Amino acid sequence: MKAFYIGTLSLFVLTGCAQNQYNTRMTPTQIQYQASINTVQGAQKAVGACLDNLRNPTANPETLNAVNLVDKEVLFAADSSPNKVSLMASQSKITDVQKNALLQYVQALIPCRNIYKRDLQSVPTLSATFENYYRDIDIVYAKLLSKQINIGEANQEKAKLLNKLQTEYSAAAQNLESRYVQQINQEIQAAQADWAQRRAIASQYLMNQQQINSRQYQAPTPYQMQPLPAPAPIQPPTNTNCRMIGNTLNCTTY
Repeated sequence: MKAFYIGTLSLFVLTGCAQNQYNTRMTPTQIQYQASINTVQGAQKAVGACLDNLRNPTANPETLNAVNLVDKEVLFAADSSPNKVSLMASQSKITDVQKNALLQYVQALIPCRNIYKRDLQSVPTLSATFENYYRDIDIVYAKLLSKQINIGEANQEKAKLLNKLQTEYSAAAQNLESRYVQQINQEIQAAQADWAQRRAIASQYLMNQQQINSRQYQAPTPYQMQPLPAPAPIQPPTNTNCRMIGNTLNCTTY
């Protein structure tokens, strides 16, 4: 089976520009969300490489032969496999040779499955979709191996389960994205409010400083003539009486 690739989430188209108007740093939730995207993409690449290695010519010959036989005669490897339709229409029950190959194939898949289980621990809602698929497909394998169903029925069930996986994964991814968007928008709004408050405080501070500086700094007044000194007060008039005493004139002022 070829690697089952599912599109990852795509945030930041909605939130990145608005956040950068007030802060060039990412919000805590944006950091967490970007880490989740990187985790999912890394897990998908690792699983894809693991499944490709099963079909690599340099792989263990016994495992490679078993995988090739299953791909060709038992279960389609991918939706684009040219033999998908014919396998889904097959009425044949599994043979002993095919049974042994399928058992080796399932065993070889375990390390690839464990990558999702290990790497998606931080994104449990997405990891659960793969766990559900593995549980259901193992039931199909068991029915096929026990000949309760034929090869065509097994392939039909596999196609249904892959569609179910894609639907559940897309729904889980959208729900996860919605929660992240809501949290990020809340953080952005809080950052905007804080930025506005800081700006108002800074503006008030500048206005206060301007008023203080205006009071402290007085421009020099133009030159003015010095006022003349006030005149001396006018003394009240005096009376003088004179009289002759003998040959002398005697005057008294009061």
